[in-house]
Amino acid sequence: MKTALLRFARTAAGGLLIRLIVSNAPALLPVRRLQAGPDVMAFYHPVPSYPVHILIIPLPVVQRLQGTWPDSGRLLVSVLRAAGVIVEQLDLESGWQLVVNGGAYQDVAVLHFHLITGNNI
Repeated sequence: MKTALLRFARTAAGGLLIRLIVSNAPALLPVRRLQAGPDVMAFYHPVPSYPVHILIIPLPVVQRLQGTWPDSGRLLVSVLRAAGVIVEQLDLESGWQLVVNGGAYQDVAVLHFHLITGNNI
């Protein structure tokens, strides 16, 4: 079921639906949340590729990193703060990465960051 939802999320219609849900009704997303607030939403990836695989989405939702968007500096600081809190909460200090994908590497048309540990599985 989760992989089917991820495949749908990777379509244009799915990306639009996710942007609408995250922007207007994030509680409807079937995910295990770590943080939810006015500036960021963080949750475990529904179909993880790493031992720890967390998604951090800056709010309000934007489609991609490039270009201009309101309050980009404040939102990026919020993403970094959220990542730092999660690293401490989950005791990941021995090794982690914060990754953002773009262009052909961005599967879902919502700017998001991957907080990951370990090797790709």
